[in-house]
Amino acid sequence: MFWRLVNEQIHMLPDRVSRLAVVSSGGLTPLEDGIHFDTPSLREFGRRYAAAMLRLRRDAAVSAEAVTGTPLSAGETP
Repeated sequence: MFWRLVNEQIHMLPDRVSRLAVVSSGGLTPLEDGIHFDTPSLREFGRRYAAAMLRLRRDAAVSAEAVTGTPLSAGETP
């Protein structure tokens, strides 16, 4: 199916684009249309994306410190 090819390409993006993350929709409950998710699943999806974003920010901060020798202050963005 076409959507499998699209998902495969999406999941390869972090290898090609820096500071980009994708998360799995595995285990989430789809609506009848087979595309969208129910409310509890959307909340879980949000938690997954938030965790991925925090990892990206942490990794970027570590990278910035390695380059500059100075850790980022609270509230600074890389």
